[in-house]
Amino acid sequence: MPYTGDQLAKRVMLQPLSKPAFFLRATQDVIELFGMGDVIRSNFEHSPAPAWLATVQDAGHYSVTNLCGITDLYNNGCGPGQRVENLLERFTYLNIDLATNLTAELVTTFFEEQLLGSARTSYAEIVSHHASVLSVAKHTP
Repeated sequence: MPYTGDQLAKRVMLQPLSKPAFFLRATQDVIELFGMGDVIRSNFEHSPAPAWLATVQDAGHYSVTNLCGITDLYNNGCGPGQRVENLLERFTYLNIDLATNLTAELVTTFFEEQLLGSARTSYAEIVSHHASVLSVAKHTP
């Protein structure tokens, strides 16, 4: 990409959300160190339209993508790591296949509900199968 980080943010004109939104937060994402998890939660809580926030435990920035580990730059969320809230505590990120499958299920459910009016599965069903690592909250303005 020709622009990243602050450069990209400065080139994008901010617009208030007006459509339903889906937010995904990985608890061990390095963006938590910079307060971005708070930004995600705030955007969810203050959404002027219905919004959902899925929180995936022990997932890192790339756990929810198929980019995990393709280079050393994309390791936050792959295999062994250090917790964000305690940088000296070693742990193993959530299994990448589970994390990406959860992401696919959640995003598919959101788009089916928004575009088709109903989904083949519900967030409650997804959470019930993965309650130890997943929660989903809904905000209705």
